[in-house]
Amino acid sequence: MSQRRVLLISSNQPSASGVGGLYLLECCRQYPSDRIACIHFSSAPTPEPGSADLSEVCREIHHWPYDRSRRPTSGRGGALVAYADQWVTRCFRQGCAIRRTWALVQAFEPDVIWAVLDTPLMYRLPRQIARRLGIPLVTTVWDPPEAVCGELGWDRWSTLRAKRDFAASVRQSQRCGVVSENMQAEYTQRFGTPCVLLRHAVRRSHVVARAQQSRPERSFRIGFCGSVYSRVEWDALMAALDSIQWVLDGREVEVWTFCKRILLGAPGRANVRFFGWRGTDEMLPMLAQVDVGYLPYWFDNNRRESVRLCFPTKLGTYLACDLPVLFHGPADSSVAAFLRAHAVGVTCDSNEPTRLVGCLRRLSSDEETLLKMKESRDSVLDTILNLELFQQKFHELMAP
Repeated sequence: MSQRRVLLISSNQPSASGVGGLYLLECCRQYPSDRIACIHFSSAPTPEPGSADLSEVCREIHHWPYDRSRRPTSGRGGALVAYADQWVTRCFRQGCAIRRTWALVQAFEPDVIWAVLDTPLMYRLPRQIARRLGIPLVTTVWDPPEAVCGELGWDRWSTLRAKRDFAASVRQSQRCGVVSENMQAEYTQRFGTPCVLLRHAVRRSHVVARAQQSRPERSFRIGFCGSVYSRVEWDALMAALDSIQWVLDGREVEVWTFCKRILLGAPGRANVRFFGWRGTDEMLPMLAQVDVGYLPYWFDNNRRESVRLCFPTKLGTYLACDLPVLFHGPADSSVAAFLRAHAVGVTCDSNEPTRLVGCLRRLSSDEETLLKMKESRDSVLDTILNLELFQQKFHELMAP
């Protein structure tokens, strides 16, 4: 690893809490503690749980509550107020943010700025600091700006400005880390910046075999980990299971969930177990006790950019647990393209209960398909989705 002094600026903090925190935690551990520092802009007024894991890296935490849109009323009037508020943030509050960080920036004397473009503030502030210092900028992108601004409730004028800031940051970047082949090809062509495919995954030595011992013979378990961000699709799965009374070919269906929170509605019977958030070492052996990993993605056209360009880390987690994957989402998504190239699961591109049940039945009883999926899983874990490769790609991203 290059011994350049790296200043990480992000709205996610390196920590054991959450997918983004784990991603950054693993990256920061590639550097000696005196060669990397982090400035974290948090929307919450208090530090995140687990943030003490790298307290020597995260030098400053600043409360930044201004990214979420402040729209007092609906309609054009509310949008104008929201745009005015974002204009004030851009012209005045962001300048204050730079001044608040400048003492640490000067004291640390970084050789490169590494920015995670995960909020509109990150689209603008890190490149301004890099330009003022006359040092390179390296960026990482997990989600396209359309998705980020949509989640924050931004009006269309503020979103257009944020997209211009995002484009300027990627163009200024020495390199840009991305999460899917689609994003790599599109951003390289659109912005002219070398893009490195950098997907977080489980360490190969931590891969677990699917547990078959002490299993109820007549159960079929569906596992889910991470955030339930595609609620309509999740509800469609519940409806599909309800249509067969939660019994698949004589086997009682259970859904095991590993996440911080989940909102459930059950018009009929249900059989869902909620285990809460678990650390990777604890979760993997538990998740390996299910039969299928469930991965839902949006069919909503407003989410099309995210579906095309993003890549959920839970796919790698499922493969590390030796699970075949049920991908429930559009056929033109990055995940569906990955499954076409690597037969580690099946795609259900419909919310129709009969289609979902048919895919589950295939993953329950088609032994020939399951055997081929296992062979493909082993190959993918060896060559594409493992932490050792992630570390190599991170070295490539941060090279001088």
